Amino acid sequence: MSEKIIFIRTSNGEDEVRNRTAHLSKDIKRALLMVDGTATVAEILKRSSPSLRAMLKDMFAELASGGFIRDKSKPVSVVKQAVVSPISKNTSVDDELDFTAAYRVPTPEILAAEGRKEAEAKRA
Repeated sequence: MSEKIIFIRTSNGEDEVRNRTAHLSKDIKRALLMVDGTATVAEILKRSSPSLRAMLKDMFAELASGGFIRDKSKPVSVVKQAVVSPISKNTSVDDELDFTAAYRVPTPEILAAEGRKEAEAKRA
């Protein structure tokens, strides 16, 4: 990792600073708080405590892989949204759905048979 890199916090990093939801260790949270968007890694190393300096580059790598910080000089990757293509209008009459076929008009014979079944069920 180059010491000339300037890291900035991502939206996940800002959320973590405000809400502390990702359950990061104290040292990694301290490293995240040191990222201000203007200081290089070398400048942050100079400001940090001696106990943290040895591990700081690894912590920045972990924060970057976790999506909490990113390199300021690299463009943000934008996720392309899927475009829905319209349905072709070349459908024939045979391809259309026929909802009337699902419903049949009951004939008097069918109604009488259903009435007999209900009457027998009440007697039993």
